[in-house]
Amino acid sequence: MFRAVMALPILAIATVLLCGQNTAGPPPRSVIVAVEQSFGREWRQLDAHTVFKAGDEVRFRFRANFSGFLYVLDESSSGEHLWLFPTADTGLENQVLPGREYIVPATTGSFVIPPAQGYDIVYWIVSPVSFSALPEVPRRARAFPQHSYKPLIPRCRESTLKARGVCLDGDAGPAKIQDPTGLPAAWQQSLNARDLTIDEESGSSRISAKSAAGGPFVYEFRIAHR
Repeated sequence: MFRAVMALPILAIATVLLCGQNTAGPPPRSVIVAVEQSFGREWRQLDAHTVFKAGDEVRFRFRANFSGFLYVLDESSSGEHLWLFPTADTGLENQVLPGREYIVPATTGSFVIPPAQGYDIVYWIVSPVSFSALPEVPRRARAFPQHSYKPLIPRCRESTLKARGVCLDGDAGPAKIQDPTGLPAAWQQSLNARDLTIDEESGSSRISAKSAAGGPFVYEFRIAHR
């Protein structure tokens, strides 16, 4: 499971187009997320499919085109849950604004990759409403071998990058929620009609909904490590 280091508070514009007297609706909701790794004093953006090693320090860059309240929850390969944001240290000030870029955690913080091999699922929820306390997380024992869509241990896919020491796994990176039972009950039902598309662009990933309809915007980011 991730260990957050010095996680500080973090906190994207729905555009209305006017043409004569006709008003177009807001654009479909979307977010852009990228993962970065620390190399000494330098942070480098990596492919979302990167397989990390124990002790690597990572963080995320996040931007949305709509406002809401951001919640980030980690589920380890053993099924344990940990709130990555917000936390007791950061406080519950977690509003995000459209068009602004945020670092999760803040610039002076990072998440440390655990020693166990497998996949952490990081759930990202942009909620239209805030909560006075963090929602309760379901208690369950879950191991990734039970999932038909994910192998137990990350594997390097065949590519020219592999020869240069870069290990990429196609199961890592952003994805639609496969199993909503790992989420707090407040967000489980909202996934029934959620239809997301995921596009990779210049190292970042864009996750888009088909409409601008309200409700929680939820997706997962799988962190592979071995």
